[in-house]
This record gives sequence, structure tokens and C-alpha cells, in this order.
Amino acid sequence: MTEIEPANLRSAGGPAALQRAIGNLFGESDGIEASSDRFFELAWRAAEHAGCELLFEIPPVLFGSAAGRAAAIRCREESESPLLFIVLDLDQGSMRLMRGDEAPERVIDFTLAYAGVLSLIRNDSRIIAPLLQ
Repeated sequence: MTEIEPANLRSAGGPAALQRAIGNLFGESDGIEASSDRFFELAWRAAEHAGCELLFEIPPVLFGSAAGRAAAIRCREESESPLLFIVLDLDQGSMRLMRGDEAPERVIDFTLAYAGVLSLIRNDSRIIAPLLQ
């Protein structure tokens, strides 16, 4: 497993630290496939390293690519745009970090709606109770 140094969250947290962590983790990964679990693991570790929170994976088609992976990340310290997205496009062989204010409106709408559904599920004991049995 790739090891990285902890980020200095006071001076370099948020998008800058996340960009460095993505470069460190994904750059040292031996090829990332859309069907692999490595993307989610590495996105989670990059978010954690930057003092951010990985929310969930997003359908890459919302970013215009059917072949790839994408993940939504929230950086609480980031006042301009707390939502960030890691987008892996396998067709073009590229990965990018996209700020919420750069993302297509459909991506923001999906992210907010899905987060809302997840928070409702978390707070509804009628849904959670059967899962705990």
C-alpha cells in the first residue's frame, strides 16, 4: 500500500492537499481500472490525507464519460466550494480534480439529492432496524 506523509491541514488542507494526495496515490498506482476497487480506496485515502471526507462514488456519465470513475468529496474548511470531485476518464486516460463551482449543474443536483436521501435513510429507524438484524 502506498504511504504518504500527513498533510499540514492548517496551511495546505482542502483542494491543494487533495490534489497532492491524488498525485501521490494515483501516480504510484499500477494502472487503475474502472471495475477495480482501487479507485474508491485511493480516493478515500486522498480525501482523508487532505482533511476532507469522501461522500460517495458518482456515475461517471454525469461528467460525460461512460468509461471511468468519479467520487464526490466534501472539504469542510473550503469556504468557496466545499464540494470537490475526483474524475477518472479511462477513454482519455486522464484524472482531474474538479471544484463544485466547475462541475456541471447535473452533478451538483445529483450530489445534493443523493446526500439528502442518505441522510434520510440514516435518520429513519424503520429502514435501519431491519438492516441491523
